[in-house]
Amino acid sequence: MSRDRQYLDMMNQWLILKQEGKSIAEYLTAKGYRAVAVYGMALYGRHVIRELEGTNISIICGIDRREIKPYKGIKVIQPLAGLPDADVIINTA
Repeated sequence: MSRDRQYLDMMNQWLILKQEGKSIAEYLTAKGYRAVAVYGMALYGRHVIRELEGTNISIICGIDRREIKPYKGIKVIQPLAGLPDADVIINTA
């Protein structure tokens, strides 16, 4: 399966869950996660951040191998800079 097809399938599943009234924030809260880092600050990472805005989930930082300016006030670090003190890292890469 091509990478493009994998991304399309993932976005389709995400949209289905949204239409069913489910959210990433609800899932994370149910698992006891309150502080998250987002790995991969391109398209999908930014979608995750936008979805978590205004929820009880705190985004500690973004992580990306490229040097990227802060996104929506969220600091972006490189992986070798050390992992943040987060409950979980969401991998969007």
